[in-house]
Amino acid sequence: MLGRQVTPDDAFKLLSLDKAPDNLFASREYSSWLTYANVFKEENPGAPSKPLIDTLMAHYSDQKLARIIKAAQTNRLSKLRAAQFEKELFAKWVENGKTSTYISNTLGRQVTPDDAFNLLSLDRAADNIFTHSAYDTWLKYAKSFKEENPNVKTDPVIDTLMTNLGDHAVFELIKRAEKTPATEEKAAYIKNALLDEWVKTNKAPASVVNLLGTSSDDRNVLLSTYLEKIKSTPVFTAAD
Repeated sequence: MLGRQVTPDDAFKLLSLDKAPDNLFASREYSSWLTYANVFKEENPGAPSKPLIDTLMAHYSDQKLARIIKAAQTNRLSKLRAAQFEKELFAKWVENGKTSTYISNTLGRQVTPDDAFNLLSLDRAADNIFTHSAYDTWLKYAKSFKEENPNVKTDPVIDTLMTNLGDHAVFELIKRAEKTPATEEKAAYIKNALLDEWVKTNKAPASVVNLLGTSSDDRNVLLSTYLEKIKSTPVFTAAD
């Protein structure tokens, strides 16, 4: 190793972390490595670097990573680190095409779409949730879960959003997202789903317009769309 720079990957092996026990996050070697990796990054801003999760995934099997998470969850000093690591690992698995069945089996518990929503911290997402890559990750996972578990009842996307974010937050989310080209398509999908739900519950047209309308023209279009949805149902009333 002499004669050349010691990278964080080199240091990981020098500290024998690739052979570490399951309580990795509680070890002094791991803390030393984190410190070294941060210093290295600061002193070598032009050097290639990779996220912590990528380093760990390169050295451990998925099963080993799951055991590391479980061990960290039992230690009050590493519980927060375990939660962040599980979130990043889950997102990586979904991104890499791992099925919901594989992920649930590896983590040792069934991860439902609602569980995944919270695991990805989407319940705490601020402003426009549709701009978060975690939202796309969640949608991909939810689709996989429903396909693989047809007998397990799952909530529609709109219900999950309303439950976790609250009605008012979802209304404001739709209105903000509609104004942004990158998210207007997602907003339209959720808005349509919300209108369908309101038709089922006989939401009054005036209430719909007041809750979602953003301008005079928008309110007119919204009213027309909602009335058409009502007319397309076999039996309808407009009572709130």
